Amino acid sequence: MKPNAIFINTARGGVVNQEDLATVLKERKLMGAAVDVYDPEPPPYDHPYFGLDNIVMTPHIGGISEEAARETTETIARNLIKAILGEKVETIVN
Repeated sequence: MKPNAIFINTARGGVVNQEDLATVLKERKLMGAAVDVYDPEPPPYDHPYFGLDNIVMTPHIGGISEEAARETTETIARNLIKAILGEKVETIVN
């Protein structure tokens, strides 16, 4: 990647060699990075990204817009009511 590039990972933490990314960020071989996923999740206290000033880290919430959060909340509420009433819950997540 070019030195003025910004690396973004919102896929999975395991698809990136996190040690290598931290190294190129420390050495300023990349302008910066933004990550929303880690391996493992949550990242341990000694994760190599911590302490870097050219990385933005979010806690795996990149896909959560205001609309998505509202829809999720409404779905959970509907499912709880259905479960309490003994009705079939349409969306089940293990």
